[in-house]
Amino acid sequence: MPRPRSQTPPLRWFEAKQQYCIYLNRKRRLLGTDKKAAEAERLRLIGQQLARPKSSTVPSFSGELSVIEAFERYRAYAEKRYADSRARHRIRQAIGAAIADDKRAAMPISQFDRAVLLEIRDELTARQPALSRRYINNLATAVKTAISWMVDRRIAPPAVLYEVRALKQLIYLECGADAERPKVQSVDPAIVARTLPFCPPTVQAMVRLQQLTGMRPGELVIMRRCDVSTSPTQRVDVPCLDATVAAEEIDGVLIWRYAPSQHKGIWRGKYRVIPIGPEAQAVLAPFLLRREPDEYVFQPMESMKGERGKNMIRVGQRYKVRSYYEAIDRAVARHNRKLRDSGRLLFFAEILPNWFPYRLRHSLGTAAAGKIDSDAAGLLLGHSPGSRALNIYVEDSLRKAAEAARKIG
Repeated sequence: MPRPRSQTPPLRWFEAKQQYCIYLNRKRRLLGTDKKAAEAERLRLIGQQLARPKSSTVPSFSGELSVIEAFERYRAYAEKRYADSRARHRIRQAIGAAIADDKRAAMPISQFDRAVLLEIRDELTARQPALSRRYINNLATAVKTAISWMVDRRIAPPAVLYEVRALKQLIYLECGADAERPKVQSVDPAIVARTLPFCPPTVQAMVRLQQLTGMRPGELVIMRRCDVSTSPTQRVDVPCLDATVAAEEIDGVLIWRYAPSQHKGIWRGKYRVIPIGPEAQAVLAPFLLRREPDEYVFQPMESMKGERGKNMIRVGQRYKVRSYYEAIDRAVARHNRKLRDSGRLLFFAEILPNWFPYRLRHSLGTAAAGKIDSDAAGLLLGHSPGSRALNIYVEDSLRKAAEAARKIG
């Protein structure tokens, strides 16, 4: 039986004409000498080909769902598929933008094309306050991922996928300066030290533990007693790994291990085990001693005891990432308010800037890269071996480059 012809012919180089080409319906189509333009034209021709009605009685997709119905199906799938709460939030925002216009939401999904996605992106760009360019690109990518899922489930025709993939990402300053955000930088340890006295004791311990381990805020707030191994005989289960781990003595030093029940890469099937050294153990030990196995280690109730009396609001069993961030914001505000009220404010530089806990991870990444090799520093932060993700945490790269230039002359 002959092999069926591909519906997505690849881009080829035609030596005789010195041009790129594709073979579509047994005909050669010349696409010019520029590879990017040729690839865009290839996608356009394939989209036209797939959009034509087929003589077969088997439809290429099931029914004519509206845009809102198709995206609601994807949303229900994504809520179960992705463990990362930030990914789910980004998908909800992308779907909300796609169905924001009533006319667009009611149109058939088969009419969703590059122009529609461009219209959605333009609406996001025009929002006030301005969204960052990277975030707008992430939302557009989320829409493309949703369309890919719909094509795979035969909810949308393949032509829709080729149309939306033809839309390129926004480049630097394309949305204006307001849409550009500085990259996350490490936080000055002196700023952290000045903030800590104004934090509740529980939040102080959380900040110190994050400084010493580099764990993500989301991994910190969900820590339970049963997820931490404090002795070689105590083994804890590791999600995505068909094994258990325990604390280990290395060169005479006992290293605890923490296996978070949820983390950023769990939906990819990656496991995460966080080593806890002696200094971090001293911070964590008092909290572990007064917790039952299933209890969360850091509980907001302890931080709020005696603060609000009878009118104290109800709090959860653990900190959320947002409430952890807000606790830092309140500590910074208390420091600055006390400084102003005391009349000792001589220089504006004495005012503490707002900072967020994730920057502590960047600080540890930079410090670790200066003491150990980059692979070990990456593993400490939970990156895959050989990953280049450490580059976003290491702010001393410019200093190292300057030092190299000095040595070379």
